[in-house]
Amino acid sequence: MERYCRFNADGITVSDVLDFPEGAKPQDVLSAELVSLYSSCPGTVAANWRRVDGEWLEPLPTVSVEPPVSYPTVTPAQFERLFTIDETIAILDSVNRKVTLSWVRYTAAGSPDVDLNLASVQAFVDLLIAETLVAAERREAILSGTAQ
Repeated sequence: MERYCRFNADGITVSDVLDFPEGAKPQDVLSAELVSLYSSCPGTVAANWRRVDGEWLEPLPTVSVEPPVSYPTVTPAQFERLFTIDETIAILDSVNRKVTLSWVRYTAAGSPDVDLNLASVQAFVDLLIAETLVAAERREAILSGTAQ
């Protein structure tokens, strides 16, 4: 088999390949217009390979990028309702002033809405977990805005 490839518009990346029987050439099968688009290449070359400075390079690995998780913005009253009664009591009884002051900041009437995407809000939820005031498995439910 003889392999021929066609390049993308960049002239570097292979768009597709054609295999011809031994001794056959593209001009034996393709129109003159198509023949000019194909070049001889090694039998291992496939779509998405690249030819750079005469060297054949395998495709770059594709990296799957997950979209970042997006959380809602909630009112202070809605934020308070993200926690169970027992969690709220534990938070209010906490001796850690960072916990109690943050709780007041996020839940006081007239406070701005709470953006659950903010690192400071997520750090507060993580602090509640570290202080064992909230179970770790509740983190996602709280940040997703799921009321209790």
